[in-house]
Amino acid sequence: MMKVVEPYTKIVDGVKELHLQLDQAYEKALKLHDELLGKSENTENRNCIKILVDFRESQCIEKIEGYFYIENTICRFLPIEFDAALLFPADNHNCEDKESNPGISFAQITEYRKNKDVITFRFMRRLDLNTPIYNISGKSLSKSDSSLKKIKDDIGIKFSKISDIESLALLDIPDEYLSRKYTLVGTQYYAPYTTLEKKYCVLFAELDNEYDNNAIKVLRWIPTQKTMLADKDSGVVLQGGDYFFQLGHIARSENSDLHAFMTKNRSRILFGKIEDNNISIIGGIKMFQCNNVKYPKCLYNIPIK
Repeated sequence: MMKVVEPYTKIVDGVKELHLQLDQAYEKALKLHDELLGKSENTENRNCIKILVDFRESQCIEKIEGYFYIENTICRFLPIEFDAALLFPADNHNCEDKESNPGISFAQITEYRKNKDVITFRFMRRLDLNTPIYNISGKSLSKSDSSLKKIKDDIGIKFSKISDIESLALLDIPDEYLSRKYTLVGTQYYAPYTTLEKKYCVLFAELDNEYDNNAIKVLRWIPTQKTMLADKDSGVVLQGGDYFFQLGHIARSENSDLHAFMTKNRSRILFGKIEDNNISIIGGIKMFQCNNVKYPKCLYNIPIK
């Protein structure tokens, strides 16, 4: 008598823990996303986690480093490191049907590394299980790929070196600086997929740049209004605008005069607007006295004189 063999559906040992760690990391990332960028009106599908991995960056063998990709925005300020085994199929390892056995093979990961691919990994939660288990797929980003058009933004890592500013001055910025346009360079090193149409920024005059004594760092700033209300459910004001993110620099050929003004007049922080890689200065900290924009929290500890 022929015996019917049931399909092998047991979750591999250790996989539950890996998927639970991913689930918990994503929960923390969503909270930090809301805190730093503001709570979006469009809620991301909670059952889908997207991570961008750039294999052009240095990667170790056992671990993979990437960035959460939330609401079509690459969030480099939300990095994640995970075991490569997380990408393997969670179950049905003996099944040759890839549609019922989703996951990334070790050979595919090796190929990604070899080709230095930029991959978006998509983790879809399985609704047939009570514990967080995800099905995984991966897609390469390339210039000819329509998926690039889906990227709404690319936001660099959070900038935290502002503490070396001794004080800031309340002064009007001379028209000679307000009327000029400065060229933004270097975004490919910090946030290569950034869409730069009408974005706001902060200019930070550096004092310790080993490559350029007059370097002015350009930081991404997402301003919010003072009148933003607290979240109805938590009572917490999740409005963003309090922190800056690395974006690039002002072109070396254009920075010397502005750098001298900023450092000599206690104005190492200026605010600007970016349009088509051109930066226009809109003012210093004095502008917050007469506008409805929230003063960034990351500047609170810097004395104003």
